[in-house]
Amino acid sequence: MSQFSKLLLKLLLGKSDVNFSFGEVRNLLLRLDFDERIKGRHHIFFRKDVDEIINIQARPSETISGKTNQKLDCEVWIRR
Repeated sequence: MSQFSKLLLKLLLGKSDVNFSFGEVRNLLLRLDFDERIKGRHHIFFRKDVDEIINIQARPSETISGKTNQKLDCEVWIRR
């Protein structure tokens, strides 16, 4: 099973949504042929055959022991 397939399956199962980085979600949407528009920190994804618009925004992870974790996670909004 490819890395892409594993990531897609993990996302679709919905059991570990908080364990995705911004880059993983962005790359997944691009591989699924979504178009991307960037406005500030917001990355907006859309496709002609999908009614919903997906908006993801990168944000730094919470600090642990006073040190900032450099891995980015993201917030995801889906609107109709």
